[in-house]
Amino acid sequence: MGITGFNGQLPNPNLKPESGIGLDAGMDFKLPVHFKVGVRIFYITLQDAIVDNIVSYNPSQTQSINAGSSLSKGGEIEISQRINTKLFWFANCTYIITNIKNKLDSNQNNVAIPFSPNELVNIGINYIAPFGLTFAPSLNYNGGFYDGTSKNDRKWFTPGIILNVYIAQRIIKGDSYLIECFANLYNTTNNNYELPWQFKNPGFSGMYGIKVTFK
Repeated sequence: MGITGFNGQLPNPNLKPESGIGLDAGMDFKLPVHFKVGVRIFYITLQDAIVDNIVSYNPSQTQSINAGSSLSKGGEIEISQRINTKLFWFANCTYIITNIKNKLDSNQNNVAIPFSPNELVNIGINYIAPFGLTFAPSLNYNGGFYDGTSKNDRKWFTPGIILNVYIAQRIIKGDSYLIECFANLYNTTNNNYELPWQFKNPGFSGMYGIKVTFK
């Protein structure tokens, strides 16, 4: 269970470097009415794959280990459109399949790579009003992940859907600078999902201030 009373990353003097091969291919398309579509596929195989494992929840400890061979494959697609000079929107999705082979330990054989979600989705818009107001909400979805390679001890975490909103209002616009007041609103859906190491997302939070940008 690690070293009692200490939190953080535990050393592993027996850690070996990983090696592998990665293949990546993608294409971007420009379509009518300012549509853009991007497609990417990838295939990555590693030997002596290094992964982070939960060693102890209390104290909160992790350790990097060599987990055998690993495979990551999947694809990404992104669609975006600039409707006009004031309005832009985008949507992207990533799907990943991961697998670790460990012939020496059946408890850690044919398992997913820790902290690697299968699905990630982002959707957002960016609108700039004529009077200098910027409104940019974004929706993020994380399909969930395991925190370790042990079938007996690993836990599943599901962040789910998070809605963030950025709002800014122009105050002064000079030839070489811009002054705005802004607000960043995080997790407006107040999604209190559980996190590894006995943490929990605090839910809705925000930050506001004055921003000066020099051109």
